[in-house]
Amino acid sequence: MKRLTQQVHEFKRYEGGCHCGAVHYSVDLDLIGSRKAICNCSRCEMLGFLHCHASTAEFKLESDESSVAEYRFGTGRARHLFCRTCGVESFYYSRSDPDLVDINLRCLRGVDIYSLDYWLIDGRNWERAQGARREAEEDARVPILWRLLAPRSRYANSRAGQAFFDSWH
Repeated sequence: MKRLTQQVHEFKRYEGGCHCGAVHYSVDLDLIGSRKAICNCSRCEMLGFLHCHASTAEFKLESDESSVAEYRFGTGRARHLFCRTCGVESFYYSRSDPDLVDINLRCLRGVDIYSLDYWLIDGRNWERAQGARREAEEDARVPILWRLLAPRSRYANSRAGQAFFDSWH
């Protein structure tokens, strides 16, 4: 059984927010050593949410709190926050870790989401998945990690496509 070795933490400040810019924040994240996840619950699948937790001390909402609206469902413990103008959910407070901010990696500037490894979370069977998560954390086994596949097209492989990609990242 393979064990996790001591991780090197590389915290970096990232800027994030919604599509229209009404919601914006800064967050210090360790994208190398932290757990990033893809959840298969109905909400995360519809949104394409890519999860990474940060402590509340590492997160600073730069915009006015009036720019966000809240949505709760099911148990009502998760606080889903989204932009009142464009509707994008760039962060929220989850029911599994309510003391942490769950950041949507798709909403951070300068992050190549295709270069990161992700845990798969069985959000459809949330209670069972949380039990398995706690066991894995206690056992310290290396999980099976997944990567997103970057979309490919003739344009993406062209000189103009590469110039656009370079300017974006």
